[in-house]
Amino acid sequence: MRYLILFLFLATILSCQKEADITIDKNASIFWTLDIVANRGNRSVVLEVGNPHGVIRDNNGNPTPPDYVEIYYGADSSNIKLYKKIATNTSKLSFNNLINDKPYYFYIKIYTGSKFRQSDTVRTIPSTPIKVTELLSGFSQFERTMLSFSQKYISLDQNPDLTIKNRVTNTPLKIEKSGYAFKWAHQSNKLIYVSTITEGVTRHVDKIKWFDADKYTDELILSLDYTNYQTGGMALSFDDKRLYINSNEGLIDKNLKDLWMIDLATKLKTKVGDFSTKQFYVTGRMSAGADGKSILVEGGYNLPPSWLKPRYIYRYNIETKKLHVAIKSAGYSVSFSESPDGKHIAFVSDYTGKDELWLFNTTDQTLKQLTGGDNFDSRNANFQWIDNQSLSMFLNTNTELKLFKMKI
Repeated sequence: MRYLILFLFLATILSCQKEADITIDKNASIFWTLDIVANRGNRSVVLEVGNPHGVIRDNNGNPTPPDYVEIYYGADSSNIKLYKKIATNTSKLSFNNLINDKPYYFYIKIYTGSKFRQSDTVRTIPSTPIKVTELLSGFSQFERTMLSFSQKYISLDQNPDLTIKNRVTNTPLKIEKSGYAFKWAHQSNKLIYVSTITEGVTRHVDKIKWFDADKYTDELILSLDYTNYQTGGMALSFDDKRLYINSNEGLIDKNLKDLWMIDLATKLKTKVGDFSTKQFYVTGRMSAGADGKSILVEGGYNLPPSWLKPRYIYRYNIETKKLHVAIKSAGYSVSFSESPDGKHIAFVSDYTGKDELWLFNTTDQTLKQLTGGDNFDSRNANFQWIDNQSLSMFLNTNTELKLFKMKI
């Protein structure tokens, strides 16, 4: 599984659990990994343990069946203790009578003889169910869907094309071939997106466009020569006047990208963040800060070539040029967005072992887990702030996506 990213980071902390007569199977392939997920409930947690067969390998490189599994858990990340041994065919383990709104931490060890493999540490926060209100229904489960400012229009990622529809009449307004990376404006029914011009397998030009759904007009913002430089990630300022992009324009190391700002009125492009000289690598995921002078980006220092290092959510202040960690998010932060008043950051992360929606309080630096069920799919969630106290998001039902409102 992909959650091995923080293994080296956690190794020092977790090494205290190693007994003197036990050895770690260092020759095991990183592709044979341990899969655990902590699902929260009301004063309870259900820990799911994936099939451990083949995790440990013998001297010839062949997978060997494990003998037993050890479960570790605790309410303090620095004091996670052995809970019990379980059989290798155990797939679920329940923890009851826990304290709501308090984090719990889990990891497992799987033994074959004197060798063991250890999972990443996952966490979850039990709580009473958070109520959601259904707003809209009838959306496909297989299309990334987002709503416009007034909820009159929807955009659908129908790979490889972008489709914009009138939600009320269900009539298409626009189908953009090879369109992607779309974001609706905060204060109008306008959509910023990228369109790619290709010839066979050769990619030539990326065009950033600004589509006004009410007026049915398309405006070219910037044409990018893909053979010279590439962009990754876009963020609209809260007043919809500026577009921020990551670009490797003028850089020798194309894995690095600097932060650029485009004035949407004049179309003037200016570099506002020099990430490359700091050896700070961004993934392409970014969001505008509510203060109007900062950008949230996911990344880390000295990441390539493997990228197998912690990648956190950073806040970059455009005026002071300072970059600092906003959230130490585990694994992949699929998406994140700050509330209009700047008091919260909603973000997706795999703290539990799978993607869930979390809330970070920027004042007291605390975390709140918003989702914790099988119906949350980060690929289609596309959460958006309705106001300072509520979010809209898509959740999976049996056959379709439905739009819900959640009070935080």
